[in-house]
Amino acid sequence: MTYVTKKMLLDLNEKLEEENSSAELQHSNLLDEDLNILEVDESTRLEVALSKISSDVPRGDGTIDLATLDNYWLGMVWAIRSHNLPDGEQLARQWSMQSDLRFTEEGFRDAWNAYDSTHENPIGIGSVYKLAQEFDARKNKLSFLEKLRGWSSTGESEAMEKKMLEDKFVLDDLALLGQWTNFYASHGVGKTLMTIRLLKDAIESGVLDGRQVFYVNADDNYKGSVEKLAIAEELGIEMLLPHRNDFDPDMLVSEMREAAKKDEARNIIIVLDTLKKFADLMDKTKGTAFGKVARHFVQAGGTLICLAHTNKHKDSDGKSVYSGTTDIADDSDCVYIIDKLDEDQVSGSQTIVFRNEKSRGNVIDEKSFSYYKHQGAPYADFLETIEAIDPEAAELARKTAESYKRLKKDNRIVGSIKEALEEDKTLALTNLMEIVHERSGRTIADCREVADRYSGDHWDEFVFWKISSGINNRKALAVLPNPFGNPKTQKPEEPS
Repeated sequence: MTYVTKKMLLDLNEKLEEENSSAELQHSNLLDEDLNILEVDESTRLEVALSKISSDVPRGDGTIDLATLDNYWLGMVWAIRSHNLPDGEQLARQWSMQSDLRFTEEGFRDAWNAYDSTHENPIGIGSVYKLAQEFDARKNKLSFLEKLRGWSSTGESEAMEKKMLEDKFVLDDLALLGQWTNFYASHGVGKTLMTIRLLKDAIESGVLDGRQVFYVNADDNYKGSVEKLAIAEELGIEMLLPHRNDFDPDMLVSEMREAAKKDEARNIIIVLDTLKKFADLMDKTKGTAFGKVARHFVQAGGTLICLAHTNKHKDSDGKSVYSGTTDIADDSDCVYIIDKLDEDQVSGSQTIVFRNEKSRGNVIDEKSFSYYKHQGAPYADFLETIEAIDPEAAELARKTAESYKRLKKDNRIVGSIKEALEEDKTLALTNLMEIVHERSGRTIADCREVADRYSGDHWDEFVFWKISSGINNRKALAVLPNPFGNPKTQKPEEPS
């Protein structure tokens, strides 16, 4: 629905409510077919009227009784059929489908085709408008208690259960069908890479139909868009690129809202890459507004996966935290933070972990993956290197990453120790620590702790020297030879 049509619909609805509040215009507004309030087309006028009438009523005999306001479904279908609108059948079907327990496609077709235009007193479209006005007038007279009872969903569990999606994964272990899932990661960690690979696995295993997946790639350069589009075409995924084929990203959220209202969201999977293109993550009001649309969309049977960035600064434990206000994370069903556990700049190996921050459903707490990245390699090649790694390997990678972080903090002391020993290999440990203390500006206790931390019998990436005792228990520190030398490293290109 275009912006202009929606604006006319809202204005027309407002006009209807104003006129219904006046006792002098009992049969005015949409009931008067000659009234041209906003010069809207008849389909829009009919859509407004249908929005005020429930389809969850018995079939009836083809009439509309304004006294009972019941048993009018067949009369409504025939009244719409009588008007010969181009989209009349579609409007009648969409209205009828709002009754989950009563609607069947076969029953609707039989009713639509049973209309007899030669009947001596055929029902007309005016009856629909009169019924809409009657419901509108009575609604304004309801007490608060009656309104509460009208809003209640009690009695609809059977219908809702029929529409409930099966509890299956869209992305293995991480994202469930019918939920809103957010993945947060810093640039270069691989959130896009992992999402595409996990979609690929689900499609190739038969869990997903690629035609149901709409990947919105709204944060990429031209080359990246072309590479990912080729992968999407191979998998049968629908990839949306900004301003191609009339796709306007600014209209997507409003279209999602309309799809949910019209019950057209079921089994549609949308991936937003990245979320900041569709929601203001720094504004609480706008974030909440997006959350309402997202919630409506998944409640209508859709699935939403959003990729977003983490904050530049980590928490006190050194873990990444999501960027922006808490509203998006609070309103969603599932949140994962993706962190880099380990990186080997020589081989290009990366180890990352998905760490769950919020869940509704049987998703995994943590899941780790490794992949290789090499400068200049095609994006599709990165996908093929991804492997899930077992918890033990992930724990080893975690400990290695922690050791590297600690080494980075200790680097000043480590460098001072090596420098002092290059000048005098015969220094006693006590004298060595005095020198390192002066050069590094750290306490002697800190210097001794670092010396012990990186000591051992054999060199490895975290063992640099050996502490031994000599005459009179005099301790000394000797640098261990590095059997691998000191190869130069080159930082490879990071996939997004």
